Amino acid sequence: MKAKDLKIGNYIIDPNGGKLVQVFSLDNEDDYLVINGFIEQHIKPKEISKEIFEKLGFEKTGDIEYSIYNEKEEYTFTVEFDGQYFWLSCGMSLKLSKNKKYVHELQNLFFEITGDELSF
Repeated sequence: MKAKDLKIGNYIIDPNGGKLVQVFSLDNEDDYLVINGFIEQHIKPKEISKEIFEKLGFEKTGDIEYSIYNEKEEYTFTVEFDGQYFWLSCGMSLKLSKNKKYVHELQNLFFEITGDELSF
């Protein structure tokens, strides 16, 4: 994970207890980034899971598919998840990503496209 890819509101693993937490502070120190009070090297990304998709508002629509409707964009976004990696698409032919595996990657991609946050 590249710490510079994290944004306020992203989910990460808290180094103190291993729990899922949201990023609430990002501070640039001399040669490193401090995230929620921890030096970036101590921060771990959270791998996506079926449970996370559902918590974020996606509905299971197939064996490996989850979908969410975005009213603002009037699009249904579909995620295919093989148990390790996910692919986000919009419609039948527009693939928006491939081979992603972390919650913050989905959050950031969704925000870039829609301007809306994914959180629970």
